[in-house]
Amino acid sequence: LIKPVPPTRVLEALADAQGPYQSKAAIQAARLALAQKNADRALQTVNRVTNPLAGDIAELETIRGRAQMLLNDPDSAKDSFHKAIQADAGFAPAHLENGLMLVQRQDVAEGIRELERYLRLVDQKDPDAGVDQVQALIVNETLGGFDETFLGFLLFQFMGDVGLDHVETQLGAGHHAIETDDV
Repeated sequence: LIKPVPPTRVLEALADAQGPYQSKAAIQAARLALAQKNADRALQTVNRVTNPLAGDIAELETIRGRAQMLLNDPDSAKDSFHKAIQADAGFAPAHLENGLMLVQRQDVAEGIRELERYLRLVDQKDPDAGVDQVQALIVNETLGGFDETFLGFLLFQFMGDVGLDHVETQLGAGHHAIETDDV
């Protein structure tokens, strides 16, 4: 009786191997780890890539930044998102993640600019792109900010339960995702 090997193990084995598929396998393995709410594993996976394909650098750095945000390391995440954008200024997810991080860190003007770049780059008809949510975020921020509930909704739209858990972790630790003025 032969037991099937879990896809995560196959991807991690490929991500550990030096070869042309290392970076692609690491991207998929890290995505699975993030979907399983395991930011540490995702970060370890992308950190093992020694010679990424040029076309994979932006995605690797964006995933690295997402994991770093979930691990409450926004400074490192900022660096990762910037590396992703430097590697491929047309990689829309890097602009989205960078914009969300900047808004969360109170750099609202630059965050909105990044989110607008995302909207220019992404396929407006892609139902998974979250165009309506990003536009709502921009309008809401322009009109005076939003609260943690709205941020949680947006992160859930983009990251599923992982994003929602991130907001809950931040709030539970006494951090406020976005400071709002009392109106």
